[in-house]
Amino acid sequence: MSIRKHAGATIITAALMLGLAGCAPATTPTRSAGPQSRDAAGQVSGTITVFAAASLKATFTQLASDFEAKNPGTKIVLSFAGSSDLVTQITQGAPADVFASADTKNMTKLAEAKLLDGTAKNFATNVLEIAVPPSNPASIASFADLAKPGVKVVVCASQVPCGPPRTPWKRPRE
Repeated sequence: MSIRKHAGATIITAALMLGLAGCAPATTPTRSAGPQSRDAAGQVSGTITVFAAASLKATFTQLASDFEAKNPGTKIVLSFAGSSDLVTQITQGAPADVFASADTKNMTKLAEAKLLDGTAKNFATNVLEIAVPPSNPASIASFADLAKPGVKVVVCASQVPCGPPRTPWKRPRE
C-alpha cells in the first residue's frame, strides 16, 4: 500500500471509529505532493492534502490534528467546501490525496473522469432527521406533519446532498 493510501486509510478509519455521519465515499482522487517518506519506524512524513465536504469540517479538523500529533513530520492540509465545488476543483487540476464526498454522485463524477487512484469506499452514512424547537409548537411527529398549514420547513440547499436522491419538495396546495 502506498504511503498516500495508508495515510488516507488511517484518516478514514479514524473517521469510522468516531462514528462520523453525514457523508459517503472517500478515496484518493488525484496525486499531490503526498507524504514524502517513512522513517525507520514506519512513520509517515510529508504533506497530505485532504479535500472534504464542508459537513466534515469539525471531525476532519480533529482527525488531522490527531494524525499530525501521532506522526511528527506530517502536515495535513485541509480544504473544505461543498462536494460539487471540490469535484470541480479536482477536475480542474487541484491536487488532493484524499477526497471525502458527502454523496456518491460527486464521487461518481471523479470516477468517470478517471481521477480516482483505487476504488471509492463508503465510510459513513446519514439519515435525515426532523428538527423542531424544544417545545415543538406545531406538534410535529412525522414527515406528513410538515405539510400542515403554518408549518415552516427549511430544507438543505440544492447543491448540498442531504439524504437519498430527491425530487424538489413542494408543500401540498391547501
